[in-house]
Amino acid sequence: MQVVQKQLSGCSQLTAAKKKAEVFSEVEAAKYDFGVAVDRMVTSFASPAIRPAKGLPRGIDARRFRAGRIHMLYEAAMRTQGRPLCLAAAERLLKLEKDSTVLFLTGVLHPVFFPKGETDGPPGVVGLARALNLGLGLRPVILSEAATSDIMRQASASMGLSGRWDRKMGPRPRSADVMSFPVTDVATTQKEVKKLLDKLNPSAVVAIERKGRNTKGEYHSVLGTPRGAFEAKLDYVTEEANNRGILTIGIGDNGNEIGFGNIIDDVKKIQMFGELCQCPCKGGIATVVKTDLLIPASTSNWGAYGIEACVAFLLGRGSLMHDSEVEKRVLEGIANLGCGDGATIETTPTCDGTGKASLYLVDFLKSLVDQNLETKTREF
Repeated sequence: MQVVQKQLSGCSQLTAAKKKAEVFSEVEAAKYDFGVAVDRMVTSFASPAIRPAKGLPRGIDARRFRAGRIHMLYEAAMRTQGRPLCLAAAERLLKLEKDSTVLFLTGVLHPVFFPKGETDGPPGVVGLARALNLGLGLRPVILSEAATSDIMRQASASMGLSGRWDRKMGPRPRSADVMSFPVTDVATTQKEVKKLLDKLNPSAVVAIERKGRNTKGEYHSVLGTPRGAFEAKLDYVTEEANNRGILTIGIGDNGNEIGFGNIIDDVKKIQMFGELCQCPCKGGIATVVKTDLLIPASTSNWGAYGIEACVAFLLGRGSLMHDSEVEKRVLEGIANLGCGDGATIETTPTCDGTGKASLYLVDFLKSLVDQNLETKTREF
């Protein structure tokens, strides 16, 4: 009798273990499938590739202007990471210690074309910052040049995060701290970067639409024109974070942004000015700066929204994903301060010439989160 009972007990334990394994695999499969869906959405066709107004320079292959290049960059990143990109980033962020600082790097600056920055970058930063702040209790700090600090504060406020409070009284919930970094030489930059990281001690550094230097130390626009004289060298923040073992994430849409050093050889082959730029350095726009995780997306904002959606899904809180009403408020707020569309340079509430696509995208992502958090059954 005792032998039979032991056998039954053993069978019971095996059955329980099997059921547990089945549930585990089902949960993991659901996560993976959700991540795949999100990645496909944020890398979907957005707009045709931008061409130089004066025509293609000699030696540039016109086929590199195909709009599908983001898919090729995405596939290259997937080969190095092996898991849906937005999901992988969200999973890493969920492991960060509560109340720790997440440092965001963003901002495009040009004294003529983008004196107040562009609309790709700040909205993505504040969308993801809100999800991390409300969902995980992390403290976002946004770093850019002083010229765009008001843009960052406006974007934060429009997303529901205050950028202004009496810091002497301590941290504020539902907030994002905005800091500026000087436009200066490499040596001074490296010194200031070490001071900054010593002070903030961040658990992660997330770069969204932020340029990284190429093999010649130059920074470029997507069309291969030099930008190094106008912007702070924030890629050194990412490199120092890498040296310190701090989690780094890069989000971009062209290959000249921080993080694409992970797939630099692919960027050189895929991107229009990847290996040969239009400036005297002739080193191409492909950056050498690497990150732990890289997320290529149709616009950098969209990549950040993809991670935001995955954070909301993993935490089971659909409210952490913002909707089109909030997205519109953010875009209008920064456009009214002079922030320009990266494709048209017009101060309109649009991103990279995609019209209302960003509004539709965030609603689709929010719907995707809500649908996947609900279990449906049917009797037929």
